[in-house]
Amino acid sequence: MIREIFKRSGLHFGGSLISKIFTTSVYILMARVFPPELYGDAILAVTVLTIGNVIGDFGLMQWYQKQENEEESFSNIFSIRILLAVLVGLLSFTLLVATGALSAKTSLIIAVTLLPEGLCSLAMAYHLRHGNTFKPALKLMFNAVFMLFIIIIRGKDLTVIEAYTAFLIGDIPALLFLFPLHKLKKLTVPSSPISTLISSGKYALLNYTSLAYARADALVVRAYLGSSSLGFYGLAYRYLEYLSIFSSSFVQTFFPTAAKKEGIALKTLIKITIAMGVIGSIIAVLLYSSAPFLITHIHGSQYAPAIEIVQILSVTLLLFFINAPLSTTVQASNIVRQFLPFGIANTIINVILNLLFVPKFGLIAAAWVMTATEFTGLIINLYFVQKINRIK
Repeated sequence: MIREIFKRSGLHFGGSLISKIFTTSVYILMARVFPPELYGDAILAVTVLTIGNVIGDFGLMQWYQKQENEEESFSNIFSIRILLAVLVGLLSFTLLVATGALSAKTSLIIAVTLLPEGLCSLAMAYHLRHGNTFKPALKLMFNAVFMLFIIIIRGKDLTVIEAYTAFLIGDIPALLFLFPLHKLKKLTVPSSPISTLISSGKYALLNYTSLAYARADALVVRAYLGSSSLGFYGLAYRYLEYLSIFSSSFVQTFFPTAAKKEGIALKTLIKITIAMGVIGSIIAVLLYSSAPFLITHIHGSQYAPAIEIVQILSVTLLLFFINAPLSTTVQASNIVRQFLPFGIANTIINVILNLLFVPKFGLIAAAWVMTATEFTGLIINLYFVQKINRIK
């Protein structure tokens, strides 16, 4: 089982690596052509896209992978997902325009993009359920290719609107590549949409909690320190996201296995966690030691304030790897509702600490808060893994 899990994770990682090469190139070039303030706006735009997509998913993707009747459950979530994408798009546009966070045109592009993003999310869940882990990992490559094209063409004249219009155009070939078109012929009217949403609610809460946990620091930095500081922090955080792609791939491929009735044996989970810890340690040490070179030589000396942030987040990266199998096991279990208050509490602590310390101590505080609450998350996960084992 361990070999098969890591094989599927490796395939997903391979696809994710290809996508990350393209997306990394995009954000490196954007950092080159944008001043820190505009780069901060670009980071805000992708943050809104991420938040909107997770809200629109409403836990439906995890719910779908847990169902025994695949065809009926796919039909159930198809129309629901489209409706949610439209509603979240309208809400996002209204909030962005009302707050003046982004221009009206950029806000409109972001809102429209949430619809194809939702369909892509559904297609990716379909492939993961059927064991095809490579194709869904390539999704971001399509967006990045079009963004790279417009960056190269426009150069220093590039605008945030143009960059994310290219992102939207990239969703078209992504959908053609990913979406299981044969499923359209078998679609039926959702039998119980309200019941489906109620059932997926626990996963939605998990996702929203994880989202708030991962993005609250960026929003607090933007609110209290401004777009330039968000540019520095966003650049550092990109390295955390880039180098955690194997742990992210592992979570994507491990969830369907952990969600089965038989679950995961404790000895198997321990072996997997140790392996992930070793991999994470190697990557974290490499990131910490190479941070000065990466920031100053790739992005430019104007981003030097991001070096210390990257080094602090290298510790967070190690904890990401260790937590990946533990948190997935807990979230795929039947006691996930008992876990929710603890996960929510950890997120609330993260947000409160950011609000308390970021205005006073700046970007360093945001990085240390993330590291500290990732450690408390590890303690929570270990507690619930033991609880699952006692139930078995």
